[in-house]
Amino acid sequence: MKMKRTHKGLMYGVVPVYLDFTNRECPGVEGRFFGCEALLTLCDLVFEVTCYLVTLARPDFEPMFPIKVTGVLDWDGEVIGGAER
Repeated sequence: MKMKRTHKGLMYGVVPVYLDFTNRECPGVEGRFFGCEALLTLCDLVFEVTCYLVTLARPDFEPMFPIKVTGVLDWDGEVIGGAER
């Protein structure tokens, strides 16, 4: 199934991604450039290990989802209005 790119943003604050918010409970994530998928995998590993270790020390810890939305895209995958939001 092809992902509908509705927004652009950053995962973990460093990986540029396209986001598919057609399902608001679980957005689709896709790397924006070549090599972003590998960086996304590495950052995901670091995030998961960190959350696991913190949860061992504090069982009530609940991490926030690390997505920063930096812009809204129109149907063609371009920024709406020509400026980032």
